[in-house]
Amino acid sequence: MEKTIPKQFLLAPKRETSKNTIIIAASAVVSAASIVFLLLFSQTESQITKSAEFIIGILIGIIPFTVIQLREVKRKDGIDKNMPLFLLALLSGVKTGAQIQDSIKSAATRNFGSLTREIKNLNATIGSGFPIADCFEVFALRCGTKISKRVATLLEISLNMGGDITQELELIQKHIAEMAELEKSRKSSLSPYVYTVYIAFFVFLAIALLLTINFVPEIEKIKAGFDTAAPTSGSNSPELFSAIKSFDPALLKSMMYNMAIIESVFGGLAVGKIGSSNYIAGIKHVIIMLVITIISFTLVG
Repeated sequence: MEKTIPKQFLLAPKRETSKNTIIIAASAVVSAASIVFLLLFSQTESQITKSAEFIIGILIGIIPFTVIQLREVKRKDGIDKNMPLFLLALLSGVKTGAQIQDSIKSAATRNFGSLTREIKNLNATIGSGFPIADCFEVFALRCGTKISKRVATLLEISLNMGGDITQELELIQKHIAEMAELEKSRKSSLSPYVYTVYIAFFVFLAIALLLTINFVPEIEKIKAGFDTAAPTSGSNSPELFSAIKSFDPALLKSMMYNMAIIESVFGGLAVGKIGSSNYIAGIKHVIIMLVITIISFTLVG
C-alpha cells in the first residue's frame, strides 16, 4: 500500500503565502509609524520636504519587504535557469540504464544553484516511499515557477505512459531548454528599453530641475518688480500682467516634484516588468528613482 504525502509538504506554499502576508502587514505598520514620527517631529514648513519625509517613511517600511521579495525572485530565476541542466542530468542517468528515481538521487548530489535544495527534497520524498506522482507535485509546489510545474506534469505523464522513458526525457529536456533560451532572448531584446525608461526619467528630472532653478526665480523677480512699481504706475499696467501677479512659485515647484514622483513610481514598475516580467522586481528601481528625486529637489529647494 502506497504512502500518502504528509500534509505539511503540501501546505508549505500556503505557509509561505501566510509568511508574506505577515511581512506585508509588518511593513505597513512600520511605514505608518515612521511617517507619524517624521511628521510629528519635523520642523520644516516646506511642502516638498514634508512630502519627502512622507515618502521616506514609506520606504523605511517597504525596503525590508522588497529585499525579501527580490531574494524570492532571484531564487525562482535560479530554479528556471538550472531546470534544463537538471533534466539533462536525469537524461544522462537514464541513458546509462538507471531508473529515474536513481537518476534523481544522483542529481541530488550535484550543484544546481537554487534548484539543489528542491532536488534534495524531491529525492527525500521519493526515498520515503511516497508515490512519485505526488512527489513531483510537491516538487512543483515548492519551486513555485511555471517551468517547474510544466516539468512535473510532463514527467508524471511520461511515467504513467510507461515504455522507454529515454525518448520522453529527451523531448522534455529539449522543450524546457528552448523555453529557457527564449526567455533569455526576450530579456536580452528588451534590455535596451530598460535604459530608455531611465533616460526618460533623467531627462524629465533635468527639465523639472531647470524650471525650478532658472524659470521660477526669474518670474519671482518680475513679480517683485510689479509689486514695487504698482504704487507709482498707472492703474492699468498691473492688470496687463495679472497672470504673472497671480503666479505661485511654490505651487509650480510642488507640481514638478509630484510629477517626478509619479514618473519614478510608474517608471520603476515598468522597468521591473520589462526586465524581469515581474512588478516586484521593479520596486528596487522605484526606490532608486525616488531617492534620486528626493535628493535632487531637496538640494534645489
